[in-house]
Amino acid sequence: MSTKSVNWILTVVVIVFVCSCSNPYSSPTSTFNRYVDSAKQENQEKMMNCYSDETRKLLAEVEQKSAQYASEDKKGQSMDERFKNTEVIIEKEKISDNTATLTVKIDDQQQELLFIKEKGNWKIDMSAELSAALEIMNKVEGMKKGVKNFLNNMKKSTE
Repeated sequence: MSTKSVNWILTVVVIVFVCSCSNPYSSPTSTFNRYVDSAKQENQEKMMNCYSDETRKLLAEVEQKSAQYASEDKKGQSMDERFKNTEVIIEKEKISDNTATLTVKIDDQQQELLFIKEKGNWKIDMSAELSAALEIMNKVEGMKKGVKNFLNNMKKSTE
């Protein structure tokens, strides 16, 4: 092999290495670190980019439904403010093909986060939890309508 070929191969290897290191979503840990840093900087857009496509879609639906209830956080702090004052320790990363788990300790409480690989990037995946939350919200909404109809019918029958 000629010196020119070896130099070319080494150049390609260096470029691939540099590109993989600069990708903020190259591993579940790097994605989570970007999420934490973005939360501390109160950069909602960068935080959202850490979520999977499905999670972002479901978050938008949950946000829309939550606005109907306009409930305020018990502590009176936004998510970003709470996260700023939180101690986060990454304990373990486990990758299996295109899915992964990241075990983290957040304010002394251990949590396991799910990640999926989308278009070569690791993203936080909360779609199962958000789908369940939306299902509950839809049921509550249906129950509220049912109670309202029941009360309206009761009112009409007493008139």
